[in-house]
Amino acid sequence: MTLRFLGNIAREAVVPLVERVGATVLDCESFTGELARVELFPTPRRPRIFSLALVPETRWRALAQAVERGVQAAGFPREERSFRAHLTLGRLRSGTLPAMLSLPEPVAVVFPVREVVLFESELHRSGARYTACMRVPLAETIHPNCLEGE
Repeated sequence: MTLRFLGNIAREAVVPLVERVGATVLDCESFTGELARVELFPTPRRPRIFSLALVPETRWRALAQAVERGVQAAGFPREERSFRAHLTLGRLRSGTLPAMLSLPEPVAVVFPVREVVLFESELHRSGARYTACMRVPLAETIHPNCLEGE
């Protein structure tokens, strides 16, 4: 689940970024997430990405907004795209959905959301390699600062 994509950033920007994001998500409560419906991006007629929506949407959105405030406080530009809580399962090159991907709705899968992780991604011929750089734990109880901007 990507809360905010940053692209290439300078190594010296990582610590201030984590400090700012850490300060803004510190008051966000940990919660239970759940896989929801199958989604196709950008449209079901010409899908490029297939994914599963994540719920509860209000909790994911509040967490993404807190991360965004921290990212901006660290000097990065505002994200222009609207946030959609989803878990990407794959990308389609042809723009058409293969018959095997006509899946029923997922079985209920519930999971804890307890931290925000900054990942470094390195592209290789075999695919992307993701390395967790820093982790910021979420609070055990909700704080009103996390809900700013809802």
